[in-house]
This record gives sequence, structure tokens and C-alpha cells, in this order.
Amino acid sequence: MGIWGEGNFDSDQAYNTLGHLFQHIVSQIRVCFTFDSQESLYDDLGERQIMANIDILCTLCEHYETVLDLKLEEATKWKKDYLDTFDRTIDEYRPKPGFKEGRREVIAATFDRLSNNLVKFDED
Repeated sequence: MGIWGEGNFDSDQAYNTLGHLFQHIVSQIRVCFTFDSQESLYDDLGERQIMANIDILCTLCEHYETVLDLKLEEATKWKKDYLDTFDRTIDEYRPKPGFKEGRREVIAATFDRLSNNLVKFDED
């Protein structure tokens, strides 16, 4: 197709670059969910990798209005697995009053943003 507009991502090559970035972020998230240690999903991987990458992915999707190579079913499973691990392990960290509830809301809302982006593009 070539170039179809004046924007920074209005060409095949630039749009492909964006697609590769999305693929890289999704693959990093998938790797985190393949680890056997569900006990450490929240602490070891979740806050450093999973949640940060999902938020970045959502922000990019919303800004560039692009389609992800990710199925809603996979994102829904990620949310369930992550929140189950969070609920099972968070008290071990002795969180301050209100942190557990507040953090859980932010996590759920971030996964919901991801799901909403996937549904939005499935409907188009």
C-alpha cells in the first residue's frame, strides 16, 4: 500500500514498526504467565512486568486505535489468574490499611481496559 497519509504511522513500514512493538509487549506478558510459580506471580512478575506492560499496551492501543494479536479469552484468563494470585498472596506482604482494596481495583480496571480495547476492535 505504501504511504496513505501525513501521520507518523500512515505508511506500511511505520505501521509495521508499531505492530512489532505490540507483539513484543504481548509476548513479554505471555512469558510471565507461563512461569510455574503462581505463588510469586504478583510480587516477582506482576508489578514489574505484567501490570506495567498491560498499561503501556492499553495506552498505545487507545492512542493509535490499532488491533492487537490477542484474544479476549486469553486476556480474561490473565485477569483471573492474576487476581487469584493477588488475593491469595497479598496479605503476606502486610499491606497498609486500604492498600489491598485500592490496588486490587486498579489491577482489575487495567485488565478491563485491555478487554475493552479487544472488544472494541472485535466489534468493528
